[in-house]
Amino acid sequence: MDHITIEPAVNGAEMDLRNLIREGLAPVMAEAVNGPLQAELRRVVDLERIRRKELLTAEEVEALYDFKVATLATWRCRGGGPDFFKRGAIILYRNRDVARFVDERIVKGRG
Repeated sequence: MDHITIEPAVNGAEMDLRNLIREGLAPVMAEAVNGPLQAELRRVVDLERIRRKELLTAEEVEALYDFKVATLATWRCRGGGPDFFKRGAIILYRNRDVARFVDERIVKGRG
């Protein structure tokens, strides 16, 4: 790989452009990664982890499909929501059942 150097020499030595970029971007990247970017990356990673699960809690259904936990509870009592089952006191939804529930309610465009 070719190296690009900037002259005059800095402190008596050539400075590699990559090092200049690295040094210049390091504070900016550190601030971005430790701030809003880090929170957004964590959210994306969490959503992907949930998306890959077979069984979801009501909170995970809310995060992935945006159905509020209270709405899911209402549907469980009154009917009309996605299929669910209980494992002891824990209520779980199969991801595929929630996806099917969404797919069955798609309204086709009229155009």
